[in-house]
Amino acid sequence: MGNPLGMRALEPEDKSGLSSRSEQRYIDEKAKKVTQALCEYVFPAMDLDRPDEGTRYDGVTFLELQRYLGLTDTAANQGTRLFNEETTRENGGPDSDTHLHYIKRLDAMEIASMVNGAIAEMVDVGRKYYSIDRHVDVAIDITYIAYYGDRDEFQMSTGAPSNKSYSWCYQMATISIVGEEVKFTLGMRPLLRRIPYMSRAVLVEQLLDIASEHVSIGTVYADAGFDSIGVMHAVEEAGFSYLIRKSSDDRVDRFVDGMNHDVAVKQTHEMEKTIRGETVTVTPTLVGVPSDRKEDATVTFVTNLTVSDATKEARGRTRRVMRRYARRWGIENSYKSIKDFLTWMTSRNTAVRVFYFGFAVI
Repeated sequence: MGNPLGMRALEPEDKSGLSSRSEQRYIDEKAKKVTQALCEYVFPAMDLDRPDEGTRYDGVTFLELQRYLGLTDTAANQGTRLFNEETTRENGGPDSDTHLHYIKRLDAMEIASMVNGAIAEMVDVGRKYYSIDRHVDVAIDITYIAYYGDRDEFQMSTGAPSNKSYSWCYQMATISIVGEEVKFTLGMRPLLRRIPYMSRAVLVEQLLDIASEHVSIGTVYADAGFDSIGVMHAVEEAGFSYLIRKSSDDRVDRFVDGMNHDVAVKQTHEMEKTIRGETVTVTPTLVGVPSDRKEDATVTFVTNLTVSDATKEARGRTRRVMRRYARRWGIENSYKSIKDFLTWMTSRNTAVRVFYFGFAVI
């Protein structure tokens, strides 16, 4: 699941053989159940900082409108008109300018905290249907969202990775539960240019703090973008296991070239760096295993999990441990779901972009 509602309203059902009209009724019924859940558990945790008296619309109306924009994938101008035609509220709903006005007054980090607070409410609800009291594995990642507008007026814009089809983007960091039974987002953080450079280590510390309030963390998974001494040190200091894709460098290349088996382990891969004026040393285990995606290729990881290549049986166990990394790919489905609910927009306002993403997470 891309959002963390974890409630029976969103459990899959057999929809085979439905006509288009029946399928639409099914979608409408599910949307109503999701809306009911949002109204009961989520909306009370989200405060648009509007006056308590003397206003035509209460805060819930704005949130219902935002929900409608996400479900219909319409921009604010068109979506507010359609919402007014369909809502049963006596006063209708706000126009697009009014809706965006109150969002723009919010601070981006305040929005993230508000969204994380709403997620906390949903995690509590999710406990009724899923066992999340035990250790859970989590994945930390950054999602890239294409941006085509004026970069000077948008403080989140940054260059997109070379493998993307667009040149500019903005970034959102998330931490998500990954497992066989349930996948959902536990917390988010926007990456803002106006904030002095935030290291990956600080970002990871913040996300782990958020997630630790809700669940007991087992192993932390991350891609090569988080392959840094600071990140490993932060996870170790927090007391968690980690499994991180190792990017290539001269030492890693020599390790791969010297592998005698398809699975190899270097127990002490010492790495050192000065961080915040202090020398930080980590000694992860470096592991090489066959790629599941490319023939005759080796992928490398760093981990503090117990692994070995001493025997054939040990190498088999190590390979199975490394395959746990595939759980991280489950968050790709989460991101797809988030982007499915990400309201279409052209706004260059940071608060609007962060609010829309946060609401899609919910």
